[in-house]
Amino acid sequence: MSVTQSAVSSKKRIQKKSQTRQAMAQPISPRQQHTPRSKKKKPTVGGSVQTPKRMRVKVKKVPKMVASAPQTVGQRVSRYRDTLIILSLAVLLGLFFFRFGTHRVDGRSMAPTFQTNNRILFNKHQLPVRYAIVTFIPADAPDDSYVKRVIGLPGDPLLVDGTALYLLPKETGQELPVIEELSSLPDGTIKLTVSEGVAQSLTNLTEIPPDQYFVLGDNRNHSTDSRAFGLIRQDQIEGVVVSRYYPIGGLEGQINERK
Repeated sequence: MSVTQSAVSSKKRIQKKSQTRQAMAQPISPRQQHTPRSKKKKPTVGGSVQTPKRMRVKVKKVPKMVASAPQTVGQRVSRYRDTLIILSLAVLLGLFFFRFGTHRVDGRSMAPTFQTNNRILFNKHQLPVRYAIVTFIPADAPDDSYVKRVIGLPGDPLLVDGTALYLLPKETGQELPVIEELSSLPDGTIKLTVSEGVAQSLTNLTEIPPDQYFVLGDNRNHSTDSRAFGLIRQDQIEGVVVSRYYPIGGLEGQINERK
């Protein structure tokens, strides 16, 4: 190697070292220091690049199906028996309310037999007999219900003299005399004082018409009954009272007694 070539090579090495020192001495910008290496993104079908999002998937827990044990013969019989009992009770309740009804007594017209707040049970399909207690709907108050005792039945002879009414039970087999002979009345004749309107409605009758009844309250001095509103019709009657279910006891057969 010649002296000239050696000098040139030494000069080049000195220039490279100088460039390297300058590069090392040059400050690095914050962006260059903290910029991470970008990852390659996979292109989508359309050509654009999308960053996949992390998705949360809720998974429902499916309850485990536990196979029930087969029923034994005794269990099936017990189940059928319970079902039969329930159906029987439902039928009995339906029949009961079809045949019977209930009322709460309000007032003193039937004292001492019934008092206010007594609960009574009546049979809807029983025909009234003499001295039976009935519940009925008055003609002038269709939203109310009265409870009275039957005194006069269809076919009973009757006679009106002014506001005096004479009733004779047909079971006696006798007849009422004419007005001029009222001094000698047959045994069992019932004499009542009625209103003028009732007297006028009964004047032309000789007996109680079919399907009509004469009723009175047991407490005669505090009762609005047939003496005030006249005879009642069969279709007004709700039923015949058969029992007082509250309070229990204490009637001692008074329901069908003569009053």
